Amino acid sequence: MKTRQILLFAFAFTTATARAEITGGYCGYDVSEDVSWSYNSETKTLTISGTGEMNSYDQYNEDPGTPWYSLRNDITTLVVSDGVTSIGNAAFQGLSALTAVQFGNDIVSINDAGFCRCSSLTGVVLPEGLTYLGYYVFQYCSSLGEIAVPEGVTYLNNELFADCGDLIVFLPSSIDEDDISEWAFNNTNVSLCRNSCGSGVYYKYNSQTQTLAILGSGRMKDYDYGGELPYGNFEFTKIIVEEGVTYLGEMTCTCDFCSCDIQSITLSASVEEISYLAICRCPNLTTITIKAATPPELGSNNFEECPNLTKIIVPASSVDAYKEDGKWGAFASIIMSEEETVTSVVMHKNEDISVFAACGKICISGASVGSAYVITDLGGRTIATGKIDSSNSSISVNNSGVYFVAIGGQTFKVAF
Repeated sequence: MKTRQILLFAFAFTTATARAEITGGYCGYDVSEDVSWSYNSETKTLTISGTGEMNSYDQYNEDPGTPWYSLRNDITTLVVSDGVTSIGNAAFQGLSALTAVQFGNDIVSINDAGFCRCSSLTGVVLPEGLTYLGYYVFQYCSSLGEIAVPEGVTYLNNELFADCGDLIVFLPSSIDEDDISEWAFNNTNVSLCRNSCGSGVYYKYNSQTQTLAILGSGRMKDYDYGGELPYGNFEFTKIIVEEGVTYLGEMTCTCDFCSCDIQSITLSASVEEISYLAICRCPNLTTITIKAATPPELGSNNFEECPNLTKIIVPASSVDAYKEDGKWGAFASIIMSEEETVTSVVMHKNEDISVFAACGKICISGASVGSAYVITDLGGRTIATGKIDSSNSSISVNNSGVYFVAIGGQTFKVAF
């Protein structure tokens, strides 16, 4: 009966549709039916789902015997669903086209050679609950530029990141020098960083682009004031919170007692909670982009002393959800989708004069030649003055934001 069930399962997975061919079978421990695999040829995605441990395979052969090895040059994306608790030995060894991995929340171990020879893998966010990384896990992953090790991992084994070219590894507080095998980075030009700003969360600063990136998996730390921030002395204008980070800690995005001048913040879809006063006291902050479809839990006093914040950009399908949320609704007037940001906002106009924003400029149309104009910002500071020299004039401004244009006895409000 069990053989017949397996055959029926395999038949169901190998059914071809007009759009995609899907193949699959079982891959649980000792090939149990608890964990299964499926491959979609249209999306080139291998999905592992079920409950419990994956099977282990032969890490000492080029062909480890995995049922998807024949697809090694085709698979570009791997999805490990919630419920799966471990990656077996050599489970994804030799997947040369693999570029993206999405782990479920229940993975606690990645065993020997789990991703060995995945030469196209450029980055991976290890799951927050991970406690064990085996030998050779990322050996010969030559495109892997950086990786953050979660707080639960306490030792880096032999050849874990061997033969990886140039690699940046962010280490957790749970790992000291004595907790790293002398062969862990064999034949790898490694840079070890302890830029921690939370449990399994790290920061990276790029001085050329003036960008601060928050990466890893888990929750950022809470701080009492901006002067405590480990990155507070860097001169950055942009913050990007990458996929894997779930919590924005108190006072983590502030210019208070810092050298930064934050003008834009981007939050990945993984952010679930924004703490009390997480984003505050950023006088030149104009734009926050949030990629989460479900509004993150928003603590009180956020956006305090951010007078130039004019755009909170969210997914188009979620605009109403944000505006109707009990906390986010207080900022409904500036919540918009990416598509809406290209539209200027006009406070007043008549049949003759219109004012709008385009390509980083304030454009005035229909005003009489010689008409005087004054442009001010939200704080009442004068940005520009002059006279119209043609029926269609444009005035450059240095930064995006909200501006008031006084001309012809009228006041116009534009935002971009």
